[in-house]
Amino acid sequence: MSYLQYPRLAFSGLFQSDVSTVNNDPRHFDNATFEQRFQEPRYHPPVQEDAGGAQVSINNGWWNPWGTGIFGLKNCVVQSALGPDGQEILSSGEDAAVGLLVGNANDQPSGKMVDLDPDWQLASCIYGQVITLRAANGQVLMRGQYAPNPFRDLWFNRVGNISGDSAASAIWQTRLTHVEWDLDKIDSPVLQALKAICEQQGNILSLRLTTYGYDDALGESFFSYGILLGAIGPAFETEPESFILGRRFIPANNLLPSGAYQPQDYVPNVGWFSAQVVTNDKTQSSTLYVDLSNALPLVYKPSQTPPDGSRPRPVSTPETTYEVDILCGRGSGNPAAPKEGNSQQLWQQPLIIAQLTSQTLPTSPYLQPGQTVPAAAAAQYQPLATIDISNANLLSRSGIVAVPIPASMQPSINQLPLALLTSANPNTGIALLLCCEGSGGWEVRADQFALRLDPNDAEANVLDSDVYVAQYGVPLANGDVTLAVTSTGPQVDVGDCPSDTPPETTPKAATPTFNVPAEQVRFTQNAARTDANGMVKLTLNGPQALGYPRYYIDGQLFNYAYNFASDPSAPKSAAPQPTVQQMFDQYAIVVRSTYAVPDTVTWEDVQPILQQYANLYPVMSQGLFDFSKKEQADANAFILKFVLDKPDDDPDQMPVTRDLSSSKRQALIKYFDSVLQEQGRPPSMLDMFGKRCPTRGGGSQKDCPQGSVSYGKPDCPAK
Repeated sequence: MSYLQYPRLAFSGLFQSDVSTVNNDPRHFDNATFEQRFQEPRYHPPVQEDAGGAQVSINNGWWNPWGTGIFGLKNCVVQSALGPDGQEILSSGEDAAVGLLVGNANDQPSGKMVDLDPDWQLASCIYGQVITLRAANGQVLMRGQYAPNPFRDLWFNRVGNISGDSAASAIWQTRLTHVEWDLDKIDSPVLQALKAICEQQGNILSLRLTTYGYDDALGESFFSYGILLGAIGPAFETEPESFILGRRFIPANNLLPSGAYQPQDYVPNVGWFSAQVVTNDKTQSSTLYVDLSNALPLVYKPSQTPPDGSRPRPVSTPETTYEVDILCGRGSGNPAAPKEGNSQQLWQQPLIIAQLTSQTLPTSPYLQPGQTVPAAAAAQYQPLATIDISNANLLSRSGIVAVPIPASMQPSINQLPLALLTSANPNTGIALLLCCEGSGGWEVRADQFALRLDPNDAEANVLDSDVYVAQYGVPLANGDVTLAVTSTGPQVDVGDCPSDTPPETTPKAATPTFNVPAEQVRFTQNAARTDANGMVKLTLNGPQALGYPRYYIDGQLFNYAYNFASDPSAPKSAAPQPTVQQMFDQYAIVVRSTYAVPDTVTWEDVQPILQQYANLYPVMSQGLFDFSKKEQADANAFILKFVLDKPDDDPDQMPVTRDLSSSKRQALIKYFDSVLQEQGRPPSMLDMFGKRCPTRGGGSQKDCPQGSVSYGKPDCPAK
């Protein structure tokens, strides 16, 4: 059941993501046309007037060119808990888990947030992060390693009255691995129960982070910070790591034609979300736990307007600046519909969770409650419960809502679609459909979907992806499934390559095209039937060789949509049918370019690689030393080899974007090895950098070699 199961901790606070933005524009990867101004921030405010009064917008290095890449938690506090008996706990007097601090590790560098590729900034991943649970006196009660998983369900327009990154929201779900506990001197039945399940499952926990309200205004007090909602619960090896396999709620706008809506109606802006039915073993009662942390629309309520006329900024904390407001958003897909809600439409509040009364989805969003005159008609929905959509619930319960399932509905709960509705109009009884499960209640999702293949390494050129299948929240155990994987076709990345004004300030490098050449990745379904947990495995094979389709960027990005294969001859009840997928729920795969490491690696071989990184990461080349210059690179050969030789999930690893092929990285390591052989190993460098193995403790790497079972883990013998 993962984080929705009990025992569960719900926390909220802030996160920091100090990403570097020079690499947000793929054209900045071109060494030949790179300009120094690309290491400077864009105009702030972004739009100004030139001497002639014309509007000028120059992105330069975008909004944070000096970013360090670090990711971390700040001021996160456990606000509530769900006990092993399913009872909610809201105060530390009930259980000492409430009020504890959720944060980072103090004995290693911060985690790093990394894009998959400059052409796919839609599945950013966290590497090298450690999550801790602390008491007020600093005692670390729990510590676990964040297993790298990218965010999902990215939603760009969650905050209806602003745009850009501040309006976006997403979910990160993963496992905490190698979890360690120290519950001495703390009285918490919740933590004791969570610890017991954690140890039974191999020292793993389930973690969900929802982020929104990111501040990208350089110079503001909360710059690079945003709001974080979190939940920690049990993890089970039989379930996916990066999402909830349960009841998948799809916005009705994605299921119904825009013409289905009346022009005068504003439709609340609601996102995709998941829920899961949990049955209490003792009472046999069932509860639907609904995760609305990434589903409810928000409004930005600033407290002051700067004198320069730029976007109003808050003077209070971010948590109080963004509020749930279903009347602020983008409205329906009907172009004639109002863009803001009408408070006189009484059917809009409160919202309810309901069960539809037919497996066949309605064709209209206006659901009838049932009637006897002028003719008898069955109700299209049966309410389960009204739900709390307040900002307080978002922050105190991490947006998770509990919906008890009446005994009368338990026999049908896994047979009919669930839906999110507005309340019925008091005059007509009609309710508006906001979200519901897709046709047949089918869900198909890949656990590993943002991947890298490397033709330079045979083992790294073949990867597996676990695809899970469920119907109405129940995993399809030992069922027949055929998956279809389809290339999305050539695409020019105009989204990440904007035109500046005046035009001559636009970067001169050609805009890259991805998804070419075609048919570079081969997918093989390993079995015709799912296993007992509803999982079927896809194997991805990269090409034997790949050139440079994007010229100045190593490798190529490929996108593939996936779904059930359509079988018109099969009854819908007998086999899974294609369902509606979230926009970014697709495979994003980077295939590395082929590169042969020279027998003798010279400075001329590695300088173009290092020049690219010096261009893209001024925090390193300007803040530390310019490793694109031979004398500076050679003088720091030890530290450069140190960070290049780290595994991907190490916070010290370089390149921070994980976008070098194994062979190019080996060429760099080989070069710096040769420099060190000529120089000898400086004792000062050994003292400074040679004591960590590889992310914690003391000793040398030979005591804990890469590839050993203990490498990079808490039980590393060199700790």
